[in-house]
Amino acid sequence: MIDTITLDLQDFEVDPYPNLELQQARTNLKTGEVIGREANLFHGFTGTKAIGNTAKTHVDIFLGRDNKVHAMTHFSVPKQVADNNYSEVDFAGFLNALALAETDLLTLGVRANLDKAKLTRLDLFKNVITDEPIVCYAKVFELLNASYAKDKRTYGVSGWLMGNSQQQYCIYDKVAELKQNKKNGNFDNLPNTLRFEHRSLNSNKVESTYGFTTIEELKRYGWNALYEKRRDIWRDGFFKYEVEDVETLAASTLKKYLQFYQSKGGREWFDNFLRSYGAVNLYEIAGTETIKKALEDLGCNRMKIYRLEQTMRQRVFEFESLEGKQDVSLGTLYSELKTKVLA
Repeated sequence: MIDTITLDLQDFEVDPYPNLELQQARTNLKTGEVIGREANLFHGFTGTKAIGNTAKTHVDIFLGRDNKVHAMTHFSVPKQVADNNYSEVDFAGFLNALALAETDLLTLGVRANLDKAKLTRLDLFKNVITDEPIVCYAKVFELLNASYAKDKRTYGVSGWLMGNSQQQYCIYDKVAELKQNKKNGNFDNLPNTLRFEHRSLNSNKVESTYGFTTIEELKRYGWNALYEKRRDIWRDGFFKYEVEDVETLAASTLKKYLQFYQSKGGREWFDNFLRSYGAVNLYEIAGTETIKKALEDLGCNRMKIYRLEQTMRQRVFEFESLEGKQDVSLGTLYSELKTKVLA
């Protein structure tokens, strides 16, 4: 259920010569100007920050905006106890992950009681095994105003985001992400898996969403209560429509775009509609880079590829919110995901 957490360590201690890398401010050699804020971080060591990494835990020590020295650590809870973060851990697994992270910090020369640490980020997730190929659900997310994730290196072509600087609703093809990032393990036998992840991105959002601020308070809050809160977050923030409402939205969206192409005039307005529909589906299935590579293999020169790419982007831009016909209705797909995520 919990994936990434970031903790502001309270009352931490640093060994006299820790296993950390000290980073100092940049200096303009001509003017002598120091670029960056330096501070006495610990034991007379002055710099902008000190960082440390183990295979599974990261720590930063730096001067905060409050002019106090902070130590922040972040890690993935499932990856603390496994080779990757595909599967959820239970409460016992969570406690084990905290203990392992605390041990990692000790190897870096940082001592802290994680129970007292303040949560500045908390990601809750649920994996959904889908009945249909992942690409079939793209139109559902677009209908609900989720945007394609810009970071294709992390999420590939099958990632969607809703949110702001406080929180994110993130949905992506988990198996594709594991393969893309070359995580440890063999993922070929895993089923189609959509990851639904809600991220509280700062301490104020953690507190306003869950009512706790520290690991100690999270433990008192309870694992079952956290499950219930995860369900409430997705129900209230994303799956707030009934199936009939989704079908109505889909029909009205299709009508709107048919009217758009008809209003552009010409005897071939419906052919233009179909060409754009094909461009959108090809873009979703293959992605721009794959299409460009195929055209290169066919011997197309760079200028032709560029023109074709621009044509496709234009048609995708015009058509990106259109709900076309498919074998399974959008209402059925939406109902499947809503039932599984809120279970």
